[in-house]
This record gives sequence, structure tokens and C-alpha cells, in this order.
Amino acid sequence: MGFNIVLSSPSGAGKTTITKKLSQKYPNIKISISHTTRKPRVNEKDGKDYFFINNQKFKNLIKKKKFLEHAKVFKNYYGSLKETVINNLKKGENVIFDIDWQGTKQIKNKKLNYKIITIFILPPSKKELFKRLLKRDKKDKKIAGERMKQFNRDAQKTKDERFAPRHSLDNSDLVELFNLSQEEFEKLTLGSPIRRIRFDQWQRNIAIALGNSTPSEQSIKALNDALGNVSDLVDEHIRWAIEKLSR
Repeated sequence: MGFNIVLSSPSGAGKTTITKKLSQKYPNIKISISHTTRKPRVNEKDGKDYFFINNQKFKNLIKKKKFLEHAKVFKNYYGSLKETVINNLKKGENVIFDIDWQGTKQIKNKKLNYKIITIFILPPSKKELFKRLLKRDKKDKKIAGERMKQFNRDAQKTKDERFAPRHSLDNSDLVELFNLSQEEFEKLTLGSPIRRIRFDQWQRNIAIALGNSTPSEQSIKALNDALGNVSDLVDEHIRWAIEKLSR
């Protein structure tokens, strides 16, 4: 039995690129191809990127309750057919969605008998997001501006204190974060969603970050010292990071 992976993000944050790369790397992940009423962009193909249909056909599918999720985004409709998704899941395939946050909410509320993993992707910055939107929409500032306005409306800063910055963490460098003991990690992340990833996943993530950072004797030493201390999963990524930093 397969499961659902739902990627959602503001328009232009990169969810489509990530979705395609994951499906290319893992053959058991099948992309859910959405139906849409918008016009195809350059190089987009019907049945591969989207199923392009008109408003009337889309509304008829809504009336017949054919969609697992659907949403109206920037005056265009998008939706995922329920039957196609369920059939793929029954075959044991994992289905990955590249959809708007509205669709993500609908899928979560459907209470399907299949596991759902939801991931929300944010762009590196507002400046970078606007740059990407301009590039994608052929430098049409009006379209990019509308999408930025939508992002600003949707991406309001939460008042939930659990998501507030932990200054003992965001003021530390990567080596300091990597050298945290499990006890220190649990103490510093008490009440924070960060703790959900567990200590071994935390160390794996920091090891990857170190591997992509500027090489230094301090970071290589920290990685070598940690080998064999947590799990095989962490060791695999530590070795990768050491090799990358040593090139």
C-alpha cells in the first residue's frame, strides 16, 4: 500500500522542481498530474505537466465530486482526480503532489486510509522569490507582482510561540549545533516542533549542512569525532560530508 507525499509552497518556491527530481530518483514515487484551466507555459505538455481543460469541464468535475482536492489560484482552477490517485495507491505506488496550500488542507481533511506526509517549502527570501517569478513569467512584472501580493497575504508571521526563534540555536554556528549532545538537543528544543525530527535526524541534517559549508579543520574534526556515536544513518551522511569537505 502506497502513501501520499504532499509538497506545497508559494508560487515560485520550487516545489515543482523538487517533485520532478524526487520522482526521477525514486521510481516508486509517482507524480499526481493535476488538471488546470490555465494556459500552458512554454515547453509544458498536456498529460505530462498538467491536463489542460476549460472552465466548464473543470466545474463539471467539481459537481460530480471527482476531485480529491481542487483550488482556485490566480483566477485559474487546479485539481487532482481522486480515482487516479487512489488507483495508484492501491497498486503500492507512492503519490507525490505539487499543489497549493488550499489543496493540501483538503487532502488532510479527507481522512484517507493512506499515510500522508506534508511538506511546506519556503523560498530563500522574498527578493529571490520575485526574481524567480520574473524569470518564469517572462519578466512580466504585473503577474509577478500579483503572485508576491498573494505570498504576503498567505505568509503571515505566526503568533504561536512554539515557532518563535530559539536564540540559543539561531545564534550558534554549525559546528556548535552539530556538537550538541542528545540531552542538550532535547533541552533546547523543548516545546518546539524541531524536536519532532529526533536527535539522529537533527545530526544528519547538520552533517549535510556542514558538508555544504566552507571547509575548515574545525568542522572536519567535529565530523570525524562523531562517527559511530549515533546511528548508521548519521554515519552515512558524516562520511559524505567529510569526503566533500576534503576535496
